[in-house]
Amino acid sequence: MAANVLEAASTSRVVYWAHNAHVAAPENGRTTGAILRGVIGCDYLPIAITFGEGGFLAFRSFKSRRGVAADSETVSPQRHRGH
Repeated sequence: MAANVLEAASTSRVVYWAHNAHVAAPENGRTTGAILRGVIGCDYLPIAITFGEGGFLAFRSFKSRRGVAADSETVSPQRHRGH
């Protein structure tokens, strides 16, 4: 994945959108983010994104007999916890 991002970045500006675990750049890590940080340095700027409510569709990496397997999830709004 990092190789694809770096190839695209060689000719233009790039936004790499992925799960937070992939964009993370831990020191001595093996994530795509860590690889990009190692090559690009401080110009790699990961942004973690979250949401309070909504839904998403996640595809598994294998195909079932009926086609690509997918899971659908819905997240309910979180109640504000006042102090």
